[in-house]
Amino acid sequence: MDPRSTDNLHLHEQFETLQQQEYAATLGMWAFMATEFLLIGVLFVAYGVCRMRWPEAFRRGSSEMHYWLGFFETAIILTTSFLVTLALRAAKLGNNRQVIALFATTVMLGAGFLTIKGTEWYLEYGEGLVPGYFTTIPTKEAHLPPDQQHPRPVQERLFMLFYYLLTGTHAVHMLIGMGLLSTMMFLTARGKFSASYHTPIELVGIYWHFVDLVWIFVFSSVYLLRQ
Repeated sequence: MDPRSTDNLHLHEQFETLQQQEYAATLGMWAFMATEFLLIGVLFVAYGVCRMRWPEAFRRGSSEMHYWLGFFETAIILTTSFLVTLALRAAKLGNNRQVIALFATTVMLGAGFLTIKGTEWYLEYGEGLVPGYFTTIPTKEAHLPPDQQHPRPVQERLFMLFYYLLTGTHAVHMLIGMGLLSTMMFLTARGKFSASYHTPIELVGIYWHFVDLVWIFVFSSVYLLRQ
């Protein structure tokens, strides 16, 4: 019997078994993730060095973040990570309808996250915190006498630059992840996956968990280091 006739329908010719193919695909995904960690890691290392160099300016920057919105965003991220984990389990059980439902919910929550993040950026623009439109005097204090104003340190502009680099890079990766999840939903609806073959779903799950992990680091280092 042709080994491709049943469970081996998705087996490529360079592999002997589906297990070998899955191992190679997973290894390749982790190699790709390593390059992503390098990209994000460079930003975090540079941020950490500058934070140690100008602690007061970066503390002031963290204190001006809308941490309550950050908490909402973190709650959404953790929820999506849980939903993706449930979707991977459903894929292993061959429950394609549940995979589609869980991925669709994840995409909607991801859109909610980006909406909140966009709102946060808009608020920061109005407060004069965007690097290109950075104001030394807080907008809400501009009408006060000079002796009642609390000027921002010049280096706080650098903090905001890192903030937008980190959150912007994360948002781009999240958009990519949402696109991948949507693609998996489409392929699942077309019957491309089963309990015996769902490797692409697992790989997309790894990517999404990476995006979630990056946000946890962003939230901890940018929003919570306020003292």
